[in-house]
Amino acid sequence: MISTIVLSYNVPDKLVLCVSSLLAQPEIKELVLIENHSVVSMDDAYGRIRGMCEHSGVDFIFYKPEQALSFSEGQNWGIEHAKHDTILLMNNDAAIMYPNTLYTSLTFLVEDVAIVGHKIMNPDQSCNHLGIFFDGITKYTDHLGRDCAVSDYLQNPVLAVTAACMLLKKSQIRFDRYYWFEYEDMDFCLQHIRLGKKIVCNTEMPVIHEESTTRAEPQATNKIWQEKQRVGRSYFYKKWRWFLILRTWKVFTQWDLLPDAYKAHLHQTIGDVIGIVVAVGVLVALEWRVADLGWLVSLFQILALGLGFIVAKAGGVFILKKLT
Repeated sequence: MISTIVLSYNVPDKLVLCVSSLLAQPEIKELVLIENHSVVSMDDAYGRIRGMCEHSGVDFIFYKPEQALSFSEGQNWGIEHAKHDTILLMNNDAAIMYPNTLYTSLTFLVEDVAIVGHKIMNPDQSCNHLGIFFDGITKYTDHLGRDCAVSDYLQNPVLAVTAACMLLKKSQIRFDRYYWFEYEDMDFCLQHIRLGKKIVCNTEMPVIHEESTTRAEPQATNKIWQEKQRVGRSYFYKKWRWFLILRTWKVFTQWDLLPDAYKAHLHQTIGDVIGIVVAVGVLVALEWRVADLGWLVSLFQILALGLGFIVAKAGGVFILKKLT
């Protein structure tokens, strides 16, 4: 038996669709719905959801806090008050695509597997998520499988999965309350990995999710929201920097699932490194050659550094693209 937790904010139609897809999974026996101070009317949606739960024989817990909660605070409240030990976290703007498919995720949740994520699809049916990868050196994080044609191949385990649809066993681990609305799900997964647990992604239960629908407007216009996200990102990389650096090599084990944007970023970064190394080498050689020319040395240094960097970087990027 599974308790599912949904943090609700606006988008009433998407919320009803979300809950409808959840109630089509016979393993779900409890819905914990947290109303997080929506700014649009949600009364009709909540009335429909209550009736849907009664009709399906699913226990319904409704909670509205005194003030808006962060994502971490909302999930932690739900985990604390959930009746069952197996919990499904679900975004209010996500929906499981097919009925009676949640059982496939339960088959993964055994032994040392602590969390099961899911294949997330965009509304246009393109792939959005098959896990999360981290480049701890350049602080680059994104979804495995984003806009990738190879959307069913996956080498488990992964380092993290999104909480847009996350199945887990209740434990003593909780979401870090320092985050606002970003990085908390990745932190949650890494806490489990640090204790020797595994994170996997199930491609057999696809979920439709229009990314960041709920927080798109405040994320784009609210300066306080933006600052909280910036602080959270900085905190994440301070907390996990060396943990992720030591695991950056894992990025290359799933090259076919990396998004094109990251591959371009990687080409440019390695090109920069090659350019700097070659330019410094040229600079040292020229300085030795022109040591007797006095003030002209500085001019040679500037020209050599700039020309060496440009040529070496362009060559490095070209070679990397050919190789990858």
